[in-house]
Amino acid sequence: MKVNDEEKTKQILNRLSRIIGQLQAVKRMTEEKRECSEILIQISAARSALESVSKLLLQDHVNTCIQKAIEKNDDTAINDLNNILSKFLY
Repeated sequence: MKVNDEEKTKQILNRLSRIIGQLQAVKRMTEEKRECSEILIQISAARSALESVSKLLLQDHVNTCIQKAIEKNDDTAINDLNNILSKFLY
């Protein structure tokens, strides 16, 4: 799958950069022996941000790749989508 729009690509890359920054902060906080509750809050924020960017990518995938596959009667793409969803819906 590839992101099909320059603006979406930029948006996703910006979000991923922020997530990387959050994770670096978690590492730094751990090294500094900060309070566990502070670290856990940052981990929660990073996880939420990662889920958000995942949803954005999944929406793009459905709106482009899956739509095209449906138009072409390509069952492989539907099976791939089911596999992706099974990983997200744990």
